[in-house]
Amino acid sequence: MQYSAFFCRRKRILHAAVASALVVVFAAGPQSLSPVPAVQAQEEETRQVQALRERVFQALATAQERLEEDDYAGARRAIDQVRSIADLNSYERGQVLYFTGLIDYQQENLEAAVRSFEQVVALPDLPTGFMNDTLWTLVQLAMATEQYRKAIQYGNRWLSTAQNPGGDPFYLLAVAHYQIEEYRQSVDFLNRAIEIAERDRGAREEWFALLRAGYFQLEDTRRLREVLEILVTRWPKKEYWTHLSAIYGELNMERKQVAVLETIYDSGLMDRENEIVQLAQLYMQNGGPFKGAKIIEKGMADGIVERNERNYRLLSQAWMMAQDDRRAVPPLVEAARRSGDGQLYLQLAQSYLNLDQYQECAEAARSGLNRGGLRRPDTANVVLGMCLFEMQQYEPAKEAFRAARGDDRSRRTANQWIDFIDKEVARKRDLERQMQRG
Repeated sequence: MQYSAFFCRRKRILHAAVASALVVVFAAGPQSLSPVPAVQAQEEETRQVQALRERVFQALATAQERLEEDDYAGARRAIDQVRSIADLNSYERGQVLYFTGLIDYQQENLEAAVRSFEQVVALPDLPTGFMNDTLWTLVQLAMATEQYRKAIQYGNRWLSTAQNPGGDPFYLLAVAHYQIEEYRQSVDFLNRAIEIAERDRGAREEWFALLRAGYFQLEDTRRLREVLEILVTRWPKKEYWTHLSAIYGELNMERKQVAVLETIYDSGLMDRENEIVQLAQLYMQNGGPFKGAKIIEKGMADGIVERNERNYRLLSQAWMMAQDDRRAVPPLVEAARRSGDGQLYLQLAQSYLNLDQYQECAEAARSGLNRGGLRRPDTANVVLGMCLFEMQQYEPAKEAFRAARGDDRSRRTANQWIDFIDKEVARKRDLERQMQRG
């Protein structure tokens, strides 16, 4: 049975980095779950007081052959022959228990396998290599059965005697700590694993991914930023870029946040409406409304950004900030048409006024007043009056200004306009009389 298949039937989707981590470690850990330690132990007995007697060794070799052939009944018979010997020493008892555990493991009787392996490590005077092999087997089984505290217990015991261990054992213990929400211990083990691995070929992506998850849980934003910067440098995936952008935002590093989002956009990886809208808004906030408007327009053209009132309003706002009223009008018309919001019609009227399109200005102002919901109806009447004045519709313009001066905030402006209109009308009347006399 392969470890990946064995574990996949039992894993939980707690965190993507954790789930993939377990499969990788089981497949490439320091020791695999196999009968190899029995043969290796025979070779190192020249340094041990205890030894495997020939009869025991031959029976164990037969058990191993049967096990490799998936003949579990035959393997058990061979083990039972050894078990029947009355004067087995500690090392021989350990080998019997170890092979019993292997047979149970191959038959997917994990609880029985664990019991056998635990009896092995409880025996005294075992060769160090054999003890460590069995401890690591227990670590793997504990992880596979989600007994994370046991995995930590046996893993720490294994590390206490291991000579120059690689990064994998530390990584595996980091996974176990993460699973039981001991995030500080998890990142400590991960940093140790990465430190060891970086001296050689470098740590794997999933190690940094789990470190990212740990610092996120600890709310250690500074460390999280450092890890994400490594991830986007070595494995430039959209997920890491997006997360790094969010972290820059939390740290008020807006220029870097924009730069990261721009990298995602330029790489063609930005395929969600909220991402495109966020980038456009950041441009608008940081002195780049023209870029923001172009990004929204392209998003709409590509079918990513929805053509709704909210997005049309944002597009119009971007063009207004870019001081391009002519381009601001069409999206504002669409936004007003979709929402029926009187306030949008007032904005539209103001844009038409800036463009000297007075007829359209008056129509938009009247639409805003008719629809209601205006924060400042007096302002709408002022704009309406100005547009009507420009069309030389003086009496309707004065009516609009009279309505506007009902609000104290516009009274002075409205009265000035009324006086100005009266003077303009009088001026034109005098001019006409002079022309008639001449």
